[in-house]
Formats: sequence, structure tokens, C-alpha cells
Amino acid sequence: YRCALPSDNVTRIERLTDDPADFVAVDPTAAEGEPVVGSLEYALISRENYGEWVYIDAVDVRKDWRRKGVATQMIKQLLAYMKKGWPELDGAFLLVEPLNPNSPQNLYKRIGFVYKGKSAHYDGFAFYFDSSSADNLPTDLPPTAMRLPTTNDYFVVDTLHDLFDPVEPK
Repeated sequence: YRCALPSDNVTRIERLTDDPADFVAVDPTAAEGEPVVGSLEYALISRENYGEWVYIDAVDVRKDWRRKGVATQMIKQLLAYMKKGWPELDGAFLLVEPLNPNSPQNLYKRIGFVYKGKSAHYDGFAFYFDSSSADNLPTDLPPTAMRLPTTNDYFVVDTLHDLFDPVEPK
């Protein structure tokens, strides 16, 4: 599990953030050029009175690698890197299509995400870095230089406002 490299084949139909980065799961035994078996897109969003959050989008695992724990471990590794590298972050959030018959809601709940409510027609879930679930994230992280891109995408900003109550400045 690592940040995507320029040589990785990570395709997206549409980018929902303006400066995202990709985090990937790789098969170390794969042929050259085909190691990526899972990916997700992430970006930081920071708003006054709302805190600093990582928005996770487009979680995807190759069909032949599904039901093997790839998505779970990929998300946990990303969360662990974020928590360790940027301790000022409040947590992460993502959206789920509620009518999706293959909805990953239970997967997210097992990781420690909590339901926050609706945004547009999506169900919103948040993972808090000060929760007991965060204490169970992997700690055996190899050193890495991760980029934490930011986003001001209006959809992501609106989602943040829909899911979280503003916090009064201290």
C-alpha cells in the first residue's frame, strides 16, 4: 500500500477534486505495468470553523482482487499515514451511493467510520482520528513521503458543510 507513482495505471472517469492524489494497493508479483489492484483518491479540505479533513473518493478494487480485504487494508493504511504525518487533522470523510446494491457501508463501519447524514443524495461517513477506532490503525508503517493535496472543489466544500456542524473558535 503506497502513494501512486506516475508509472502506475490508475484511471478515473472523472476527478471530483481539483488536485487529488491516489493511494494504491499493489500486487508485488504482477507483471510490469500491471501491479495496481486497488486505488482511492484523496485530498485535504480545510475550512475555518470546520477543521481539517481528508476527503476520500473513488475507492476501487480490481474485480479479481475483491473480497480479499484489499479495500479495508488500503483505507486503513491511508488513514494511518494521515494520522501519523498530519496530527492536526480531525479525520476523514467519504460518501456512499445509498441505493448501490454492493454498498460498502458495512466495510466503512467495520473500519470505524460513523454515519453522519445525507449530502446531496449520498450517505456521508466520517472517521475521527481521536476515536478508539483510530487507536487500532496500523502502526508498522514504512517511511514514506506523502503528498497531501488540497481541494476547494465546491461539491466537497458543500459536503463538509452538510455533514459537520461548525465549531466555535477557541
